[in-house]
Amino acid sequence: MKMMIVDDNKEFIEMVFKPKLKQWGVDDEIISNRTFCDLTEDSLPGFTTEVIEIAQTLRPELIAIFLDLALTKGGSGTPLELASQGFRLAKALRGAFVDVPIIALTQFGEKEVIEEGYLYDLDHYITKTSFGDLGSRGFNGIMHQAIEKRKYFIDNLPAHYGRLQELRGEAFTMFSAFGRNFTTRSRNMEAEAVSGGVLESLIAQSMQLTVVMFADLCNSTAIKEKQGFIEGLYLTKMHNQIVTNAICSRNGKIVKYIGDCVMARFDYSEEPEVNADAILCAVGAMETIFEHNKRYRKGAEFQIESKIGIAVGRTIDFYGNDPQGSCVDLAARIQSEAKPGQILISKELEALVNASHLHSALGKAKHRSPGEYIEGPQRLKLKGFREEQDVYEVVWGDGPLSIGEK
Repeated sequence: MKMMIVDDNKEFIEMVFKPKLKQWGVDDEIISNRTFCDLTEDSLPGFTTEVIEIAQTLRPELIAIFLDLALTKGGSGTPLELASQGFRLAKALRGAFVDVPIIALTQFGEKEVIEEGYLYDLDHYITKTSFGDLGSRGFNGIMHQAIEKRKYFIDNLPAHYGRLQELRGEAFTMFSAFGRNFTTRSRNMEAEAVSGGVLESLIAQSMQLTVVMFADLCNSTAIKEKQGFIEGLYLTKMHNQIVTNAICSRNGKIVKYIGDCVMARFDYSEEPEVNADAILCAVGAMETIFEHNKRYRKGAEFQIESKIGIAVGRTIDFYGNDPQGSCVDLAARIQSEAKPGQILISKELEALVNASHLHSALGKAKHRSPGEYIEGPQRLKLKGFREEQDVYEVVWGDGPLSIGEK
């Protein structure tokens, strides 16, 4: 990891900054730009370009930039005037590196200078005298605070930055639902695929194994027809919220909400117990829906009921965070064949999962062993697939249900 310090005072870097880091046991490399005597209005644009280029070469390992605001030696004027060029450099750095903490390190402690710094989204402000008096705990606190602030902005406020989608050459998929913010870095291949050859190369580089899950609210059309749009929307909200909580609790990622259906993805792992996460997520969602109905919807004409399909296969993120691949289609088709309360999985996922990690509260109450949670296979003819597909059922409740019955 590297830190970059932009300062015209080589003596401060060599006599104070570096020895302090060594004293604190910080072994990050310090990179300083050229030593200069006086930064003029004419030389500022070129110097700004030089600093940004240096930072870009360090970008993969750069954890912070320390910036001296007083970049003009021997100048006269108010503190704000003496810091003006430093602030302009800070603005350019923030525009180029929205996720890197920038800490103003300067001789000025005046209130108006500190207040001015907030306009340039600086993460911390410390005088050189205060830095010299810092202990390791104080320095670690400053770094932790600055890094966490950047992380908060990146995770929760991407719209705050006009260039965020360019960060590290990746796009951001973000939406909010049920009090949660979902922000995911991903490449948008659709924008990059300017020709068939380029697309082929991108696919070869980016294909990955992914577990895909669809969870759909049953009878949503009937609910809206009989009880109205408001009740239908309310039950959709309850269903999607329960499923969302289950997905997040099992390290899944929301891809999107398709009306009353939730699409999620889970990272594939070589460890079979990890690949049980998607199934355990589905079981957890079904159990929570079961308990919700028992507590809140006794005697209601419509219960909240879900049907879930899960598959694993090779995908690419062609449109941002939205995976594309035959396993996505397979998971959707499997889900469409399920009946209320059913969890159906593809044969490929069944082969990758360590069944000893499967469990459910209802199954435990019925003294079911882990190996008894998966029933099948049963062969189904799925729309769009030439060959019949082997499908397994995850029996989480009272017993196996008949696949294909609606």
